[in-house]
Amino acid sequence: MDEENNHKPKRNRLRSILIMLLVLAVIAGTGVAGYLFWQSKMAQPPEEGEQVVVAKVEPVYVPFNTFTVSLKPTDDEADRVLYLGITVSFTESDSVATLSKFMPEYRSRLFMLFTQQTYEGLSTDEGKSQLISRIQHELSQPLAHQQMIMPAEVLINEFILR
Repeated sequence: MDEENNHKPKRNRLRSILIMLLVLAVIAGTGVAGYLFWQSKMAQPPEEGEQVVVAKVEPVYVPFNTFTVSLKPTDDEADRVLYLGITVSFTESDSVATLSKFMPEYRSRLFMLFTQQTYEGLSTDEGKSQLISRIQHELSQPLAHQQMIMPAEVLINEFILR
C-alpha cells in the first residue's frame, strides 16, 4: 500500500500542472482570437449608418499673388479686366513643396486660363463656381516633368471685374 500512496502525490502534481497549462492555453487562445477579431473589424469598411471618426488634417494655405488679366472680348463687351486673388489649401506637404518649387509654371497655367474667361461668364455665381473647378483642374494636372499637386480647395480672396 505504501507504493500506491507514493504515486498519488506525483499524479496529483502532474494533474495540477496539466490543468494550469490547459487554462493558460485557453487564455492565450482567447487573447489571440480577440486580437484577430479586432484586426479584422478595423480592416473592414464601415457599414451603412455607422459613424466613422476621421482624424482631421490641418490644411496648409498657399496664397498666390493677385492676377490682373484682360478678359476675352465678346460682341457686347470689350476691354474688361479681372483682378483675382486666390489661395489654395492643401492637406499634403508634398503638394505644397511642389507648388512652391514650380510656382511660375502654375501661375502661367492659371494666367492662360483666366485670359480665356469672359465678363458674362464670370458675372454669375455659376461662372465663378466653374472657374474654381477649372483652377483646381489646372493645378492638379502634372507638369512636363511629371510633378503633380493635389489641391484640396481653391479660395477666392479678391474678385473685381471692370
